[in-house]
Amino acid sequence: MQSPPHLAVCRSNKSPWVCLTCSSVHCGRYVNGHAKKHYEDAQVPLTNHKKSEKQDKVQHTVCMDCSSYSTYCYRCDDFVVNDTKLGLVQKVREHLQNLENSAFTADRHKKRKLLENSTLNSKLLK
Repeated sequence: MQSPPHLAVCRSNKSPWVCLTCSSVHCGRYVNGHAKKHYEDAQVPLTNHKKSEKQDKVQHTVCMDCSSYSTYCYRCDDFVVNDTKLGLVQKVREHLQNLENSAFTADRHKKRKLLENSTLNSKLLK
């Protein structure tokens, strides 16, 4: 299995969660809690340059565990069971699984090449 990506904020590779709003990846609440902090920071209204315009609030409430593909809603403080009508959560799951599978296949191919090369080198040394 591919090792998780290093997370931008804390440089950890433990418990990566992807925000389903902006695709940023942060660690889970039981590591350093940066995914939850990302949600909390997004709840602060973004100020616009023009005072007459409404302040936009961007919601980053739903995230997905990159290892188990569990989906969590911070606003509801619960795991998400239902998908959207278009099946968008399942599409994200499938995409993450495909990335993991392609990385696993590439890793297996590299190991096979290394074994072939080491066998060839040992034959040449004899």
